[in-house]
Amino acid sequence: MYERALSPIRIGGLEIRNRIARTAHATMMARDGKITDELIAYHLARAQGGVGLTILEAAGVHPSAVLSLANLDDTIIDGYRRLATAIAPTGMRLFQQLWHGGHIYMQPDGSPPLAPSTVPSPIAGVAPRPFTLRQIDELVAAYGAAARRVEKGGLDGVEVHAGHGYLAQSARSCDFGHLGEHVGNGLVVVDDRPCEERRSAPIRERRYEPWRFEWGSDRLLEPEFFGHRVRDRQSGDGTTGIGGSA
Repeated sequence: MYERALSPIRIGGLEIRNRIARTAHATMMARDGKITDELIAYHLARAQGGVGLTILEAAGVHPSAVLSLANLDDTIIDGYRRLATAIAPTGMRLFQQLWHGGHIYMQPDGSPPLAPSTVPSPIAGVAPRPFTLRQIDELVAAYGAAARRVEKGGLDGVEVHAGHGYLAQSARSCDFGHLGEHVGNGLVVVDDRPCEERRSAPIRERRYEPWRFEWGSDRLLEPEFFGHRVRDRQSGDGTTGIGGSA
């Protein structure tokens, strides 16, 4: 039944030594958003035990939603490098989960969540502040910058958290992601068409389509998650991170 569990598998061009993978989960071992020696030792023990792939716990990509790990600037790169150096001799692969809490998490300063619409989550119960066009561009750039830091830190890939009602899922949700067209002053207009009408609309007519996240297609889990095909705003090459529409 499990004869293939210990055999190699590939994710795109990346080989994983076996099919034992540890999904992202909170360890509460980070401090001030940074990787600690305790966190490195925790993952090293699992690597020495034979795990093929570990996905690190969710790292916030934008200051409006932060958990224990914070991939907000280049100060996290040194921690990634120390972790990658410790794990490399074991052969285990490391991915980082990239995350934004959307309408579920209040902002760190206690203000309402930033989200695709004003529809509150059942968990927070607070009407979010809808993204402005400027904030959407900022968030898109934040995902790309976070992915580049993961790469610079020597990890093997990223996973975009697109479930559990967080931002990447709610932006696509018929129930919560009622984003529409952008009009004057950078404001986002709500798409209030009936749910079934929005679901049945041809792709070319839908008002808000999944972004395509590209940081090396062989190093990505959950690749489609929001509104535009992703390309790097500075290089424009469409290969490393997030930016405008194609």
